[in-house]
Amino acid sequence: MTKDNEIIKLFFRTLFNDLEESFSKDFLDEKLSVKDINEITKDEKLLSITENYKLAIKKIWNEKKCIYISVEKDKILFKDQVLSDLKTNVVNMHDLNFKNETIGTDVMLRYEDNLLLDLKSEEDKLKKDTIDIVINNLENTKNKNLKKFLTSQADESSYKHDKNLISNLSASKNFEDRALFHLPNAMIGKPYSGKLEGKNKNGNSVIIIDAHIPDGVGLVFDVESSVLSGNPLLDGEHKITIKWTNGDNISSTDECLLIVNPDPRSLWKVIDPPADDPYSKLNSEGKVIHIEESSIVAASRRGRSHEHGGTFRDDDFFISHDVASKWSIIIVADGAGSAKNSRMGSKLAANSFGNHLESELSGEFGARMSDTLKNWYSEKESSSTLGVEFHNLFHKAGLVAVNAIETEAARNDSVPKQYATTLLAAAIKKEGTNVFLATFWMGDGAIAAYGPSEKVRLMGTPDSGEFAGQTRFLDRASLMDSGFSKRVGIGNFSDLTAVILMTDGVSDPKFETDNGLATVSKWDSLWHELSPLLYGPDPDKALIDWLGFFSPGHHDDRTIAILF
Repeated sequence: MTKDNEIIKLFFRTLFNDLEESFSKDFLDEKLSVKDINEITKDEKLLSITENYKLAIKKIWNEKKCIYISVEKDKILFKDQVLSDLKTNVVNMHDLNFKNETIGTDVMLRYEDNLLLDLKSEEDKLKKDTIDIVINNLENTKNKNLKKFLTSQADESSYKHDKNLISNLSASKNFEDRALFHLPNAMIGKPYSGKLEGKNKNGNSVIIIDAHIPDGVGLVFDVESSVLSGNPLLDGEHKITIKWTNGDNISSTDECLLIVNPDPRSLWKVIDPPADDPYSKLNSEGKVIHIEESSIVAASRRGRSHEHGGTFRDDDFFISHDVASKWSIIIVADGAGSAKNSRMGSKLAANSFGNHLESELSGEFGARMSDTLKNWYSEKESSSTLGVEFHNLFHKAGLVAVNAIETEAARNDSVPKQYATTLLAAAIKKEGTNVFLATFWMGDGAIAAYGPSEKVRLMGTPDSGEFAGQTRFLDRASLMDSGFSKRVGIGNFSDLTAVILMTDGVSDPKFETDNGLATVSKWDSLWHELSPLLYGPDPDKALIDWLGFFSPGHHDDRTIAILF
């Protein structure tokens, strides 16, 4: 073998060496290792160039493309569409001199779409474990050794040289006839039913013969309806192999991508906040108070946004009942998410506000209010008297809560704004079937006198726009506001099912807008969810679990308190 022939053989050997085992083993006369190559050439530049080509060709093989090789005036042309975006991986080899012998080999790239062969073509029965080598224009090759070598390789390849091969491939039905398929996306945890539809290059619908779905996806294909259905088990992008026809005796194969989205709930992390934080708070909390024929239950749970970020629950609550005076108190508070210490602000506000109400209602003030309440139906002045008295009580309790926040802020060299919180409160007196209710509403959330079915009375208006997101917090300025009296409401009901207070973490997903809060059917639906939990064992724990309901876009802390 001449030196020229040896170098050319070495070049091709290096290109195809160590590629997929599917390459024909007898494609070359003998196998040369990298060590053999080093011994023959002692040239690192050639090794670098051929290694780059190995990467490029392997990329093409992995994408199941064929390579077209031609020889033109000592030029070897690798023509393939895939190579057009691999130019950075290829180094031109021109006039390499090995011991003063030049083979004049220039490896170039050419873009020609009609040179692509799809190894999946059933009509041509192309084997996936071979690469076609087409030798063209050999009559123009001046290098006889090169011509001899390439000709011998063509003779030994699976497919003989044919001048008309490319044109024949271009005219091939399977080469050009492709169809585009579509499937709607699926989601883990949701039953799926998607119709598989496809159109050919002319925009006409095709007939689907079969579809192969990867194992483990959890879906099955019905040929008659062309529908994929089932319960998706594996998220990600899945290639569905489709066998189809235009209605003739010729079938083709294509792929369609099915995207299975993960269950959004599975993406949320649950990270505990630091236990040694000075304002540490439990991730969830509940309490139950039984009152003769009634009960009070409250529950608060950290929202998913806080769970995911490893931060504390900002909500809080306060419930109490004085057996002697029969006055009950319910309070919920929502610390502002933008305020650094709002989790302590909600706790301070709820406890200080609640303790003040508890002290007043269990004493002389509560006794006077009970006496006045007895005359609700007989004396017209009773309702206005109760309104004024509770207005003053709530204003005093508000000042107590604001003072507690300001004192704590000063103690920690902070400002009250960092302890910002909403506060919703209710003082309740139940006598037989009658329920008297005095409420204070500062911020968003909701207070409602619910029931019987198809009846609800809102005890105020949330401080927000048409949609949730803006609110007012309990501070000294809000207590001095001329509209403070509008935050106080009273009512005496003979047919009440429950008194319900909630923060916006519950009201936003359940009612969505202020108009939604006034929709009776939404309250009926909510009560149908809650009542089995309230009358079952451990209603506080049941409520905590219920507060974990998933609602897209609503991941705030949730707190609810109910007298029923």
